[in-house]
Amino acid sequence: MKKYRTAEIATMIGVHPNTVRFYEAQGLLPQIPRRKNGYRMYSEHHLFQLRLIRLAFRAEILSDNLRGEVVDIIKTSAELMFEQAIEKAIAYQKHISREIRRAREAIDLTEQIIKGHAVATDSNSIVGRQEAAAKIGVSIDILRDWERNGLIQIPRMGKRRQYGVGEINRLKIISILRHAHYSQMSIRRMLQKVECGETDLLSCLDNPESTEDIVSVADRYITSLTGALQDTEEMLLLLKQMKLHHM
Repeated sequence: MKKYRTAEIATMIGVHPNTVRFYEAQGLLPQIPRRKNGYRMYSEHHLFQLRLIRLAFRAEILSDNLRGEVVDIIKTSAELMFEQAIEKAIAYQKHISREIRRAREAIDLTEQIIKGHAVATDSNSIVGRQEAAAKIGVSIDILRDWERNGLIQIPRMGKRRQYGVGEINRLKIISILRHAHYSQMSIRRMLQKVECGETDLLSCLDNPESTEDIVSVADRYITSLTGALQDTEEMLLLLKQMKLHHM
């Protein structure tokens, strides 16, 4: 079986040798045997694994949860547990698809607000804070934080907060933008501009300052997710090849 030194295998995948050493230090590579002189000796499996790493990290994943899933897949593969890595890659693929649907929904909702298409709030659709948090998939503390920082104001009936369809839709927008790592300040500024009727999607696309706050937030997120989704097919193929290589 062919063996490679650090510089050789780094050149083959197009990275600096220090990057390969970094991957090793992070536990992303299987154990690397050394010669008596201390030189690392990489095998074909290490080459497969490095290709998997480069492929998995190629897309700009903005979500910490998704990034953590990628790292878990790589580390599972590094432990030679290929069947489990394949299962995790499939779950990761499904997670990305869900995130893309959520991101597109956020854009649609933002368009409705910008165009002034208010969503009617049915009195039967009013829920409390706990139910609202469950609908959005966040904790009650996060809802409190968003309200405290001026991202949303919730009407009350007595002491009870009332989350209608409009509030839930606004929370969905906030959630997806926060998921994309945009600050609460930028989201609040974006929502304020929308409420004042100062922008629409087309002008946002043509105006860099507006784009930073509104469209590119979700658009870049979808672009990154779409790239990652495409990469999962190659990841699965590579993992299956690695599994066969070690049978």
